Amino acid sequence: MITEKKITILVFLLIFFNFKLLATTSIFVVYKVENEIITNVDIEKESRYLVALNNQLKNLSEKKILEIAKDSILKETIKKIELNKYFNLNQKNPFLEKVIEDFYVKLQMNNRNQFENYLKNYNLSIKEVKKKIEIETTWNQLIYDKYKDQINVDDEKLKKKIKNKKASDRKSV
Repeated sequence: MITEKKITILVFLLIFFNFKLLATTSIFVVYKVENEIITNVDIEKESRYLVALNNQLKNLSEKKILEIAKDSILKETIKKIELNKYFNLNQKNPFLEKVIEDFYVKLQMNNRNQFENYLKNYNLSIKEVKKKIEIETTWNQLIYDKYKDQINVDDEKLKKKIKNKKASDRKSV
């Protein structure tokens, strides 16, 4: 029979071991951008995200991946701060679903469930990935909208360049 004393001891032991586990995992601030804080845990998560969606990064050293992750999360945080000035993120976006589909097809998966299970191997959720992709796609749209009128494309010059490229590719084969 479990007594109240045994339960108290059990609770104490669980709390003690949880505190010990937390003490071994130190969390510290790496960057502060306006009111946003980026910790070492955020950078570690970013590195898992980057490797999950780009298998070529697995060939790099862990140190290099963490450097890339630091730059990536810093840029993402700046983008998110700016986007929040103009947009209400977290809106339903069918384009976002297409981008997610493109990611899992690129990773040679058949459906979203497979992709979600794959993300679990990296300790990531589809919600986290979706948020990151939303920030990136919304940022790209903002930049496009801001500068689209300044872009001039000479269609004829571009067609000639493509035609010449195809011709030179045929000659080299």
